[in-house]
Amino acid sequence: MRIAANIFFRALLILVLSQVASGAEDRIDLDLRLEPKNEKNFYLLKENFESKDVIKIEGNEYKIVRSQNELFVDDYYDTKLHSLLKKKASLRYRKRFINSTDSKNLIQFKTQKSNDKLAGMNEFKITMDSDETLISYHDLKKYLNIPKNRNSELHKQLGGYVNISKLDQIFSATQYRDRFYLQNDKEETIFTISFDEVVYSKDLSKKTYLVVEFEINEIIMANANKMDSSILLNGLNEFIKNLDKENVLFNRIYDNKYSVGIKKLEIKPTPENLIEIILTFLALLFIIFLFSIPIFSRIFRQKNLDKQYKPNN
Repeated sequence: MRIAANIFFRALLILVLSQVASGAEDRIDLDLRLEPKNEKNFYLLKENFESKDVIKIEGNEYKIVRSQNELFVDDYYDTKLHSLLKKKASLRYRKRFINSTDSKNLIQFKTQKSNDKLAGMNEFKITMDSDETLISYHDLKKYLNIPKNRNSELHKQLGGYVNISKLDQIFSATQYRDRFYLQNDKEETIFTISFDEVVYSKDLSKKTYLVVEFEINEIIMANANKMDSSILLNGLNEFIKNLDKENVLFNRIYDNKYSVGIKKLEIKPTPENLIEIILTFLALLFIIFLFSIPIFSRIFRQKNLDKQYKPNN
């Protein structure tokens, strides 16, 4: 009996662990975003949430819990042709800090669920060990191709969108976040409201961006049936509309942070063939220059000699 019981409990444990593992990457990232028409509107709305303890959405009351100060340092990757951007996908390496302390490094790949703007994004991620850091896009490509990551869902999905060997760093973003969790009476977080102050940077160019993001818990969205997810989405949508009924203070936006960064920094895709042509042309010019040095040197010496021995009239 003990042997049978042990076998049963081991089988049960394996089943539970397999369910947890399979659900670990089953995430739906759904953000509804407002961009303030004036910087003042952003801070006034944030103060409004800071002053409340509870809030109602579609008749349900939620407790507001504020997170600790968060800072994200993000590097965004794509091909020079912006292949991921064209397919409404994004890839970033994120370093997360809480109260100036490094708390988590991860790689996130997001893809559009459908053409519906409100359908949300599929999210695939790899959480890195505390001693693992990436410095350049070369490190990212190497890290994605080590054995433990080649079998990940992120690698599989990313490989279906782009040739990983063609990835390059497109720009960086520093993001300061004040986050408010809306919890039910079971202390489960159902909604999250984030006030993000983003600084995009590329070479010497820097652009700022303020945005308020309203999000349904991604794991709840992934596990909810169609009716429940629709109720949550419609409730959040109505709540946002009531915050600014005539869009006087905010604009409703649908672009993710990657596409916003591309627009603000005015980064254009560079055709790879054009890059190869330019590099080849520069290489040829350099070769011609090297071969021309002795020729011009002889001509110059000959002219000097002719001047020295030219008879005086």
